[in-house]
Amino acid sequence: PPPPPPPPPPSDEVAAGDDAATLELVWQLQQEEEARQREREEGEARLASIPAADDDAESIALAIRLQQQEDDEALRAALGPAGAALLANEGEGDDEREGAVSPSQYSYETLVRLGEALGEVSRGASANAVGSLRTLSLCEARADSGVRLGDKCSICCMEWEEGDSLRVLPCGHAEHVECLGEWLKRSKACPLCAKEIPAE
Repeated sequence: PPPPPPPPPPSDEVAAGDDAATLELVWQLQQEEEARQREREEGEARLASIPAADDDAESIALAIRLQQQEDDEALRAALGPAGAALLANEGEGDDEREGAVSPSQYSYETLVRLGEALGEVSRGASANAVGSLRTLSLCEARADSGVRLGDKCSICCMEWEEGDSLRVLPCGHAEHVECLGEWLKRSKACPLCAKEIPAE
C-alpha cells in the first residue's frame, strides 16, 4: 500500500525559521523508519503463512534479526554520537523495545529533542558557491545568448523590470538575485530544471 499522506504543517510557533527544516528531517526519518517497520511486519506475516521446516523458520528468524541489527547500526551511524545517545537514553527502561533503537517508536517530543541534538541539516548551496555565480543586469541578461530568461522570475513570479539584478545559474536560468539567494539557502538545484549547482 502507498505510504500515508504527510501530516499537516506544524503550528506557526514550532515551524519558525530553522525549526521547520529540522522538523521536516525528523518527520522524513520517522516516515522512512515506519515504512521499513511495515515492510518487516509484512515480511514476517508472509513468512508466518508459509509452511516451512523448523530449520527454515530458524534461518529466516535469524536473517530478520540480523537485518534489524544492521538497520539499527546504520541508523546509529547516521545519527552520530549525540543522536544515538539521545535515542539510547529514551529507550532505557522500556521492556517492549528490548533495546531496539527506532525513531518510529518515539513520541513527537522525543523526535524534536533529537532534531535539537543533531542540529540543522542544510540541503542548500554554500555561500561560496552562490557568490561564484554570475550577476547581471536585466539588459545584460537579455543580450547574453547563454542566459535562459523567461518573462518573469520563476521564484517570486514578478515580471522583469528595468534595473533588476539577476543571478545566472550554471544551467543558464536567471532569477532575481534576492529570490535566488533565498532559494539556494534551501536547495542546490535550479527551480526550473532541477540541475544542481557545483559545490564550489
